[in-house]
Amino acid sequence: MESNKKRKAYVAALIGLIVFCLVLLMLAFEELAFVHLCPDGVEQSRSLLRVFCMSFAATVVLGVWVFILARRRDLWSCLVDANDSIRLCLALPDIGERRFAESRGCTILVWVLFGLFVLATVATGAAYLYFKGT
Repeated sequence: MESNKKRKAYVAALIGLIVFCLVLLMLAFEELAFVHLCPDGVEQSRSLLRVFCMSFAATVVLGVWVFILARRRDLWSCLVDANDSIRLCLALPDIGERRFAESRGCTILVWVLFGLFVLATVATGAAYLYFKGT
């Protein structure tokens, strides 16, 4: 009974993370469209600030993911189990993602993505500060 409650909590956490990432993606596409439509420098500076905030949020999510993969493998196994239970409930085919999620390649990929997002966040913050001064 207790493990079923934990699994439901992990399923809810996965669904919340997916919704959060989709909202970030939609906001990023909106900002991309907005920057190209606005020739004003002030609006582009505000847009850079919004992109910085979205990039920072994605960096935090990836940082938590890196921490879970590096230090809390037991929690990662529970999240992978929750993903499997979602796939079973929706009757989706098994494509071998569990094998990848538990592999070393997944950890390396998440570390690389985290590094790229840190660089993107720093670059966006520097661009915002540069254009804010002009």
